[in-house]
Amino acid sequence: PSYVVIANETSAHVKTCIELRDAGFKGRILMEKPVAALDQEASFPGQQDTFVGFNLRFHPVLRSLKHELHGQRIVSAEFRCASYLPHWRKGRDYRMTSSARKELGGGVLSDLSHELDLANWLLGRWKSLTAFGGNLGVLEVETEEFFGLLVELEDCPVATITLNYIDRCEERRIIINTEETTFYADLITGELCRGDAVIWHAVDYNLNETYRENHKAIISGDLQDCCTVAEGEIVQSMMRAAEEASQRRVWVSR
Repeated sequence: PSYVVIANETSAHVKTCIELRDAGFKGRILMEKPVAALDQEASFPGQQDTFVGFNLRFHPVLRSLKHELHGQRIVSAEFRCASYLPHWRKGRDYRMTSSARKELGGGVLSDLSHELDLANWLLGRWKSLTAFGGNLGVLEVETEEFFGLLVELEDCPVATITLNYIDRCEERRIIINTEETTFYADLITGELCRGDAVIWHAVDYNLNETYRENHKAIISGDLQDCCTVAEGEIVQSMMRAAEEASQRRVWVSR
């Protein structure tokens, strides 16, 4: 093969990548996000041909948002991703899935790390953050069920990121204020608004198309929007910093 997708448990990503390279595989690899579990190092060979599956970069609403933000001075941002873990995988006991088990690399910081990648992709790399969250004892799982982050990024002085497994009203949205206007992106409805005006509406857009577009980009070599391992490691550092900040009640700098 010339292309391999690693989509096993988060805790096995790095080991699997190393085994592939040691076996002589020289093609491109797409590794499911995040790069590794929080307690793992993410160093492995062949990184220039290895990418991380942050497929939401290929959502037309978010690509349009990135285009709209070009040249604007960003003032603040808010990211929110909320859903109810027991509704995720129909027909399976959610308490037995990787999301519920620490040794498999689960938890909202890992499962919902798309929002962390999008913050860095849209607003520049994170500079410092503080966070609060963890296991609230709601779902009978081992992993963290909620996290809230307050973040300073290169192109945004203040951003909030809220991630949770416990919200029965599903929500996935981004609000970005610039000096000129406010952008509102809703991935549930597929709408992007500038102020009160809808400027993009992805009618009946199937989120699975983002996986397809990510694969096509890597296979064709059109890598501009693909998440590199270096970018994936920035998200990994953000996850670790959020956990440290929550445990120690401090600000953490990159």
